[in-house]
Amino acid sequence: MPVSVSKVDIWTAEISDQAGALDRILSAVANAGGNLECVIGRRNPAKPGSGHVYLTPIKGAKVQKAARDVGLSLAANISTLRVEMPNKPGQGQMPQAPADWEDLLAAIEKAHTDYRAVVESFSDAQLMENVKFFSAPKTMGDYQRIGFMWFLLSDQIHHRGQFSIYSRMADGKVPSIYGPSADEPWT
Repeated sequence: MPVSVSKVDIWTAEISDQAGALDRILSAVANAGGNLECVIGRRNPAKPGSGHVYLTPIKGAKVQKAARDVGLSLAANISTLRVEMPNKPGQGQMPQAPADWEDLLAAIEKAHTDYRAVVESFSDAQLMENVKFFSAPKTMGDYQRIGFMWFLLSDQIHHRGQFSIYSRMADGKVPSIYGPSADEPWT
């Protein structure tokens, strides 16, 4: 199964900030057969004594009716993304940190080699196809795949530049990332 990314609607309600307020809502959804994947509750600092709950998904007519009956409604300005992928060891968790400098360099080289293989696997037509990525807060936009690859390269250049600045601020030596540096001249 490849990675699948889809938009998921969020349902929300204002609740009182007291024991049992969230239980009433969750029980109603569960008793109607709802199967929640995400629940977020938070206080409302602008309105002491109250909070908000955000739930997803609310699927099916029976579950949606129960949700409305306890004051939930479809959030007008919030959505989320569901990312689904195979459940294999190593996926969905951070990789183990390299043990030493040589392992770190090997991991970086492997990532670059793997990425290059992916790029080389695309035909010219596939490079011109659109892919989805964030274009503004809470907004997904279309980008040509080749343009998105340039964005990734530029982002990497940006972070290498940040690294050189932070390294200098910490009294470290700036490596010759894109050519000679004051600390690593090529002469």
